[in-house]
Amino acid sequence: MNPNDPLTQLKDIHVPAPVSWWPLAPGWWAVIAVSIILLGLLAYWLRKRQNARRYRVQAATELKTLSSAQLNNSQFVEQINAILKRVAIQSDKRRNPGHLTGRAWLEYLDQTFSKNADEFREGAGQALGEAAYQANPELEQPALLSLALRWVKQQKSAANSSRNSVKDSTPQERGNV
Repeated sequence: MNPNDPLTQLKDIHVPAPVSWWPLAPGWWAVIAVSIILLGLLAYWLRKRQNARRYRVQAATELKTLSSAQLNNSQFVEQINAILKRVAIQSDKRRNPGHLTGRAWLEYLDQTFSKNADEFREGAGQALGEAAYQANPELEQPALLSLALRWVKQQKSAANSSRNSVKDSTPQERGNV
């Protein structure tokens, strides 16, 4: 080696240290923060949706247990009416359907069931208005139970129902007499 040779005095190229993944760049912190907020909102929405549906699931379960219960027709109608009223009160708080009886109750059930349906006023549900005042009414328990289950499953949450019920209700039902 020649000490005067400038090429021998050169040192090898120094490679910089690899870029570390930590600490994160500010953009990644923003992405993480937005993701956490979105996950929290999703969890809140799912929980709220689950709670809004819980009363319908419980009512459907109670109605299904009525099919195996040994009740006479009067008790059967009384139990179905009680379950349907609880669901109606929970799903339609503005119209306060808990006080309705007889024909008005059947009309309410038909209005909240589906468009142009008279299954409660003229079908199997007619027993809910008339049978409550009879000692041992004649009715088809399976048909009434099926109708009640379909009605419960079609009910919406209180927020959706009250938006629709105000525009569908009469002034007397809204209290604007």
